[in-house]
Amino acid sequence: MPTSLSKIIEGESRMEVIWSHAMSLISETAVRLDDTPPEPGQAAIWKAKDSDYSVTIVGDLGMGMDGRRYVSVESTNAGIPLDELELCIDMTF
Repeated sequence: MPTSLSKIIEGESRMEVIWSHAMSLISETAVRLDDTPPEPGQAAIWKAKDSDYSVTIVGDLGMGMDGRRYVSVESTNAGIPLDELELCIDMTF
């Protein structure tokens, strides 16, 4: 029984169908990752208006009235918009 990936849609090659499906999955995953708050203890760079600051995330404060997700960090009592943070990813295994 053929799967949706192995079907050839009229006017499209098999590779185009596979590529389209793969890009759709990547897009859906990216949206879900954006909705997921970072873990407490996660290191990040806060790209503030005046400078960049190294911070450690303490917790998720949820969505603000402006539709942005906010987190608390160790260095300030103010909530920081998640979209102003660049998460530091540990690439050691």
